[in-house]
Amino acid sequence: MARSHVNALRQPHLALGLSLAPGRKLEKAARNAWIGVFLVLSFFTMAAHVYQMNKSATKGYTLREQEQRLEKLKSTVAELEDHAAKNQALYTIEERVKGLGYVPVDRMEFLDVARGSYAVAR
Repeated sequence: MARSHVNALRQPHLALGLSLAPGRKLEKAARNAWIGVFLVLSFFTMAAHVYQMNKSATKGYTLREQEQRLEKLKSTVAELEDHAAKNQALYTIEERVKGLGYVPVDRMEFLDVARGSYAVAR
């Protein structure tokens, strides 16, 4: 009986019919809880990282498309400016005037309107 009493004092959880000491159970539960918390935080961190990477990738594609569109618009603007410059060139205007039946002026004379001058067709 002395021996069972010593065992009961040395391992009281066995005397109470428990497989593990309550302090050890709490320690094991706390360790498992911290492992669980770490795994959950790791999962959420990875999920946030994947979400952020996908979001930045789609923004990158959108940015690239907008840059391509900007380059096309710049080339269109350059073509239109070139076309406008050609249309406003003096040579082009002279050609249009000739096409309408006007003739170039060889000699110009100015009339002084203040003195009562008149223009006469010859």
